[in-house]
Amino acid sequence: YKYINEWKYIFSKISFYNGDLPEDKFDVFRAGTKEGLSWTTEISIAKWFYNKNLSNKQTQFNYFLKLNVSKTDVLFYLNHKNENEVVLIPKLEKIEFVSKDEIKKIPTINSPRNKRIAKGEL
Repeated sequence: YKYINEWKYIFSKISFYNGDLPEDKFDVFRAGTKEGLSWTTEISIAKWFYNKNLSNKQTQFNYFLKLNVSKTDVLFYLNHKNENEVVLIPKLEKIEFVSKDEIKKIPTINSPRNKRIAKGEL
C-alpha cells in the first residue's frame, strides 16, 4: 500500500476478465489490514485466512474486514486457487470490521480446495 499510486497506474494500463462477478453491488472480505489489495467474494475463505493468521501468531494486524463493491471497482478477479480472489484499491472509509461474534457464525473450512471438494466441484 506504500506504493498505491504506482499500483493504480499499473492496473489502469491493464484490462482483466471479471465477467464472473455479479452485475450488482456485492460484498468482498479480507483477513489482514485495511490497506490490502487482495480480497475474496467468499466469506468462508476470508475466515480460513483469518484463522491461518491466528495460528501463525500474526494477530497484530489480523482484522476480519468487509467491503461492499461493484464490478467496476474490481481490477482483477481470479479463482485459480479456489480463493475467489478479487484485487481492488479499497476505499478505506467504506471498510467495515466484522465482529468476533459474527466471525464465529461463519462456516469454517479446512482449506479453499476442500470447500470445492465438499461442493462436489473437484
